[in-house]
Amino acid sequence: PIAYEEATLHPSSTSPITTTEEEEDDEPILLLNGFGVGSFHQHRLMNSLNLDENKNTKRRMYGIDYLGQGKSWPIDCQDGFGKNECGLIYSVDTWANQIINFIEEVILTTSTTTSTTTSPKKVHLVGNSVGGHLSVIIASRRPDLISTLTLLNATPVWGLNLPFWSGHLPPPRIPHTIGSYLFDRIRDENTIQQYLAAAYEN
Repeated sequence: PIAYEEATLHPSSTSPITTTEEEEDDEPILLLNGFGVGSFHQHRLMNSLNLDENKNTKRRMYGIDYLGQGKSWPIDCQDGFGKNECGLIYSVDTWANQIINFIEEVILTTSTTTSTTTSPKKVHLVGNSVGGHLSVIIASRRPDLISTLTLLNATPVWGLNLPFWSGHLPPPRIPHTIGSYLFDRIRDENTIQQYLAAAYEN
């Protein structure tokens, strides 16, 4: 199952409002988060955005959990070795295709059914870190879907293409062992504290 977040905010209020209260802007916003988290990372940003102060419109915003992150995990996953994980590839191509399908089948479909305007339906794409990397890929592949592109500390490159492994699951023993070790070091509490100390003054 693929998880996603949806919110509708008005500049005068942080409370959700229904689509019948007043005219809705026809170009929603999709917020793409960084690696290893999920759409829940966007909750504070959704609530703090003060959009279109001079317009009597509301803006629909979305966040999505990439396959293998947040709440978008295969059923009964077992670190890449579960039956429902067999053949999956957690890669930027997989995530980019997932997001493009999400834009077409969820975001723009929802906007079409709720909006009273007839202008072309596109999305404002905002990407942080790996989300920024994905945003550039999506905008280059499907410019017809993108109205604006905003990058927040975008990752310039992503992944290592190993000649003996395409990234499909289950992984070979050596990449799995090395990858697990490195990821455990990155998510170690002491490592995280060092990153935070380097990024923030207090």
